[in-house]
Amino acid sequence: ADSTVLGRAASLRGFLLLQLGAPGPAAPLLHRAERQLAAAPLGWRADNHAYLAWLLGDTDQPGPGLRYLRRAYAAYGRLRRPAAQAELSGTATVIYLYQGRGDSAAYVLLRAARQQHRLGLAENEASTLGTLATVLHQLGRLPEAERYARQALATLQRLGNEPLQAAVYQTLGNIAWARHRPAEAVPHYRAAIRILRREGQEGNLVPTYGSLAGALGDLGQGDSAIYYQTKALRLTQQLGNTTQAAVEMSALAQVYAKLRRWPEAERWARASLAAQGDKLLQNERALIVLTQAAEARGDFAEALRRERQVRRSVEARALRESQELVQKERARYETDRAEQQVALLTAQAQVQDDQQELERLRYQRQLLGLAGGLLLLVVVGGATLWYPNVAGSPTTLEWKGSHLGITVSHDQRFVVTMMQEPQLHGWRLEDGQHMRMSGYPGKVRSMAFLANGQLMATSGAQGAVLWPFIGSNGPMGR
Repeated sequence: ADSTVLGRAASLRGFLLLQLGAPGPAAPLLHRAERQLAAAPLGWRADNHAYLAWLLGDTDQPGPGLRYLRRAYAAYGRLRRPAAQAELSGTATVIYLYQGRGDSAAYVLLRAARQQHRLGLAENEASTLGTLATVLHQLGRLPEAERYARQALATLQRLGNEPLQAAVYQTLGNIAWARHRPAEAVPHYRAAIRILRREGQEGNLVPTYGSLAGALGDLGQGDSAIYYQTKALRLTQQLGNTTQAAVEMSALAQVYAKLRRWPEAERWARASLAAQGDKLLQNERALIVLTQAAEARGDFAEALRRERQVRRSVEARALRESQELVQKERARYETDRAEQQVALLTAQAQVQDDQQELERLRYQRQLLGLAGGLLLLVVVGGATLWYPNVAGSPTTLEWKGSHLGITVSHDQRFVVTMMQEPQLHGWRLEDGQHMRMSGYPGKVRSMAFLANGQLMATSGAQGAVLWPFIGSNGPMGR
């Protein structure tokens, strides 16, 4: 009991560390808790399975994470906790997206949203639908994504949850922009920006500023696009994110390039490359802008050099993406293989359990037999016969030794028991005559009458041993 309580405490501490964004210290606590909770209530074990799935999903270990996730889902199902099952959808989404299984992530999210709808968890359902819309947008299923995003937004507006509304507005803007409707995307981005400003979520403003700048640029509103892209760059620099700042510089260079303001475009493109350092995988957008600027001023040698850099960068990116795809396919293969091994081990364990249950029932049947209303029971020193439907005391058949199993002939004239020694012992019921049936090289473990009771087959030798039960004396003298 003390170990179980310590395991629960370690599990909860690991969960809190995960919420604080510290998976490193959480890992040993959750793995230790998994061992300590082996004999704990199912609910505690299910919670720790869910925490481990979250941990492994966030640390790029999708295979083990998926196994713990399925254990948690099954345990919550046995506990009839559908709300807890639905909460696992976020972790499942992370794992499936890492494996490149976007359709599986969408299926899990849709199932979770339906569960939350049945349970009346409107806010959770809206959050799940918003995530589902984002996944469908990534899969290119834009009409479905827009439908679920609008459904989520309507619920969140009714509930007054502005932080989640901002995320859904951002998703709706991305969907509209992907469908080549920048005029529809702009008000969604502006609505998200207003909410994020009120909520003080400065970090989330950067991508929204950048998206709004891109949509305004497509609408030909160059000055407004430059304004919002510059705000995204300055905010990124204030947050100290140099890598993202380089990306925002290249985006600003692209905005200037669309306006054919080549000096500013070239300046920000060079600044983006300088911020990234001497890397093989350079910012392709900045290199493309520098190529266009060189062509605009007639420096074709520089344009050719930059074009070669773009080609090398594209090839390097393609190589990296192919390597990542191979890693994901390998991880998926390992996951499927591990799941097959688990299923095989589970099936083998079930077969062993069934065999043990069969042996137990067979042993009970040997110890206790019922034939034609006659109840047979072997005991130390003999056997007992009892007719449940007939008044009177049981009949005792005595013979010294340990009797392990019992059977009766079809005509109920002979009773035979298996002995601890390699032999059988029998009685003729009409007069109590003993029958000692020996000569076995090994212990007899099974026996049965066949041929309408004329023969009895037993184990105990290399082949089946048959005893004749024809006539009044049965096997006696044969």
